[in-house]
Amino acid sequence: IILLIFSIIGAILVFGFDIFGLNETLPVPNGEPSPPTDQKPTDEPGSISVPPSLLSVENTSVIEISSNEEISAALSSKLNSGLPEGSFSRIVINNIDEEKTVNLEEFLEALKIETPEWFFQKVKTDFTLLTYAPQNNQIAFITELKEPFSLMNERDEKKKREELEELFLSWEKTIKGDFEPLFKIMGKEKLMAEHSFQSVTRSGQNYRYLTFYQESFGISYGLIKDYFIFTTSQKSMTELIDHKVEITKELKKGDRGTEVEILQNWLAKDIKIYPEGIVTGYYGSLSQIAVKRFQQKYSEEILKPWGYVEGTGIVDEATKKKLNEVYKR
Repeated sequence: IILLIFSIIGAILVFGFDIFGLNETLPVPNGEPSPPTDQKPTDEPGSISVPPSLLSVENTSVIEISSNEEISAALSSKLNSGLPEGSFSRIVINNIDEEKTVNLEEFLEALKIETPEWFFQKVKTDFTLLTYAPQNNQIAFITELKEPFSLMNERDEKKKREELEELFLSWEKTIKGDFEPLFKIMGKEKLMAEHSFQSVTRSGQNYRYLTFYQESFGISYGLIKDYFIFTTSQKSMTELIDHKVEITKELKKGDRGTEVEILQNWLAKDIKIYPEGIVTGYYGSLSQIAVKRFQQKYSEEILKPWGYVEGTGIVDEATKKKLNEVYKR
């Protein structure tokens, strides 16, 4: 009988919590308080997902607008407000009412910049908008190709590159007039071309450029790696190319080729490392000495782990890794 009584009491204690609503969270003695059971997560108001930058930069400015019609005036104001000197800065344009970042198609449309019908069939709409100082706040933008060259074999890449280059060559007939609204925002009007478009190769990458009379200003564009890049000066284009190329193999005295040219372009950016700044694509004595100086500058990472006191002048694995880390963006 006693066992039967205890069984009945135990059943009441177990099921009674559910029957009579007694299953509330009990406080934990000497511990953290239990969270309220009726609290629901809420989204933060005004949070906008910004696409990742296609170039690593130290400075990013955000322009907030309520309508895309405000882009022209807002961009003009930003360019006149003064931007960090001697580097690229990213500008992100957020449409607060639509809770989104303005993409390339919306940006160009808002500025009344016309593009060929095929343009957005070849490039993505996510883009990175940049300014480059101190060259009177030059503008550049980068977007990815929808069909990346890096995923193609050599034959297909050559065919696709030639196809795209032909399309962009056909755009050169109208591109100056198409981008006049952008030039106007930058305070550049009634521009006269000094020459027709010309081709340049830097570090194995080809681009086309047009300069304007009595201006350190123009149009430069190129299919660089897996990107389409547009800039308003040759200087900003060469800087962007230098940020997008990389060194993939060991280099030493006597070597020749594109990667030696990349190395020389990079080292020439620091007059203390490569004061001669000669770019030939040949790894001679001057390049060897410059590499030694680079290795000494970053000796903690390049030399000391391997027991070296002085630079070797050879771009080995550790040196290659540091070079790409410093210059590639």
